[in-house]
Amino acid sequence: MEQTLQQVAAQLNENPENMAALTQIEGDLLQHKRHEELLRIYESLALQLTAQPQAMITLWHKASSLCSDELGHSQRAEQYLKRIIDSDPNNIE
Repeated sequence: MEQTLQQVAAQLNENPENMAALTQIEGDLLQHKRHEELLRIYESLALQLTAQPQAMITLWHKASSLCSDELGHSQRAEQYLKRIIDSDPNNIE
């Protein structure tokens, strides 16, 4: 599994817009409860996709949900939501 995750992570580094790779790695990491690792991936991709605000916002939403739902870290989830508001003050979802 580690080798597959590394390959998929490499694909995402080459092309942060590769949603098939993101979906694959999300499934694997969630299944194995590797939430912190998935958060790092969300953060990294969001920072790379600043030219694509909707994709970036989606990743911040995913990070926020993961923090609140799986980790029980409401303050940390709030920080991700603040990043959404900072990038799009009109986003109230």
